[in-house]
Amino acid sequence: MALPSKNTVDLPASGIIVRKTGVHKYVYKVLKTFRNAKGQPTNDRISIGKLAGKSGRLIPNDNER
Repeated sequence: MALPSKNTVDLPASGIIVRKTGVHKYVYKVLKTFRNAKGQPTNDRISIGKLAGKSGRLIPNDNER
């Protein structure tokens, strides 16, 4: 079930990445950071929501971890 877009919460203090795709900005929670076989730093992450327009608050989705 999708949450209404009017429910916004504060962004977590740490462990997040904000990525812009087209017009929207999405927020991801970093689950694990490591170096791959080539030695490049990388991470496992999960989407936790979208940034609200001018307020900069998080519109959460149903992913829970």
